[in-house]
Amino acid sequence: MRLKLILISMIAFGGALSLSACNQTQWGNTNKNSQASAKTTGPLRILQQITGHDLGLRHAEVLLINSPQELMASGSRKLRKLDIDFQTQSVILIAIGEKSTGGYWVNITGVQPHDQGAYVQATINQPAKGQTTTQSLTCPFAAVVTNKIQGTLFPEIESVTGQDL
Repeated sequence: MRLKLILISMIAFGGALSLSACNQTQWGNTNKNSQASAKTTGPLRILQQITGHDLGLRHAEVLLINSPQELMASGSRKLRKLDIDFQTQSVILIAIGEKSTGGYWVNITGVQPHDQGAYVQATINQPAKGQTTTQSLTCPFAAVVTNKIQGTLFPEIESVTGQDL
């Protein structure tokens, strides 16, 4: 059953979720020369994307990162590998906290401009009952680089169970 929830609701009913494969990270790049703007009416272009798990992201949170200092304060080691021009770009991070098994993942599926910031669409998966998962600590996250965003992030999170990333 699919439920649309905000991240705070997910944390309240049992914590956020985690990724099934340890030390596995998926990277993606799109055209870095694209100049989408938060003032446009269409979706913002995702310039770079990273998903995986990072033990530096032990707490569930949604962050808008607009400086190298904010990136360092996030605690993520993997985000430091992204090529970011903070003069013109922002990082959106969704971390779902520490989990004791695998089978959890998060994926940012879209970013829509809003007059006060941006809507961030994402899907978060938890393992199905009885699903075989790794038995290790994981800290799943997803992050995207977009053109500069100022303001507030408004997460729109869809929860799924037992899905593959």
